[in-house]
Amino acid sequence: MRVVPEAEPSLGSHELSIAQRDQLDRGFARLDLDQRAVLVLHHHVGLPLSEVAAILEIPSGTAKSRLNRGTAAMRAALEADDRDLYPKGQTA
Repeated sequence: MRVVPEAEPSLGSHELSIAQRDQLDRGFARLDLDQRAVLVLHHHVGLPLSEVAAILEIPSGTAKSRLNRGTAAMRAALEADDRDLYPKGQTA
């Protein structure tokens, strides 16, 4: 098994508000572990899908599928969270 390299977050901690981080945490909690792993390795750590697949010991097609499904699930979770936070007619 390969070791995941250390990486700096793509956004500094000062660039995300506490509310935004909390919303992302809730979104990630709704994903299954496989989707979460691919999303973090690809988007947060910045690895290409081929390396993500090698680290997770899965085929490249599986990594791509998990990335696509995870991204869609995360988007849906964040949109649902926005609807709950800001009912129709209200804004931030």
